[in-house]
Amino acid sequence: PHRSIRIYPWLICQIRLDRFQAKLREGYANVTNVESVSKIYMSMHGIGNESNEMQDAADMNILAEAYWKVASKRYIDNVSMVMMNDILGQLPNRIESRLMEVVVGGEIMMFFAQSAADVQRRKRLEEKIVRLKKASKTLHSCLLGEGGV
Repeated sequence: PHRSIRIYPWLICQIRLDRFQAKLREGYANVTNVESVSKIYMSMHGIGNESNEMQDAADMNILAEAYWKVASKRYIDNVSMVMMNDILGQLPNRIESRLMEVVVGGEIMMFFAQSAADVQRRKRLEEKIVRLKKASKTLHSCLLGEGGV
């Protein structure tokens, strides 16, 4: 934001320079003799060609154009900052509050719930593990019993 305040005087000078160069190109395109060059010089420097009111109006036009360039950039910057603060700034709080509702309300268990098929498969596998452990123990005792004889 402070950058645009410093750039305002530079913009005024730049607009004046652009207009001066445009007049210069326009004027020298019609050069036919030395007298026309002096008329071009005088008109470009505001000597005897415009009233004070006209020069004031041209200056006001330049100031308004420079202000518009600065103000439009600041407006764009401010709109993006408002969006970031109002929309993105509130989003984490909303997400956190909704997560707390889910955790405290017990809805979180639905994320960890197993399907009926998984429950049955787990039960069969646990029974299989118990049988395999019994078989391993029996085998181990048989092998130890035969090796000691």
